[in-house]
Amino acid sequence: MAKLFERYLIEEVGIAETRAPEIAEAYDKLHSALCQLDTENLSKVHQRTIGGLMRDFSVIEEVREVMPSFEGSKHEV
Repeated sequence: MAKLFERYLIEEVGIAETRAPEIAEAYDKLHSALCQLDTENLSKVHQRTIGGLMRDFSVIEEVREVMPSFEGSKHEV
């Protein structure tokens, strides 16, 4: 559980208390997954922004775009 980050999202970022737990959990899972990468693969991820990768994910998986105009996406507007 990322309770400290959840609190940060609520108090510093202004995310609603009803939304912060799921976002904090997603970041916790992303962090865990990134920790499993070797240096070469981690470098590939670092070459893109999280927003750009989220846009790529939305386009590829055909789900709602939550970050439609981020640099670092292979799917520019």
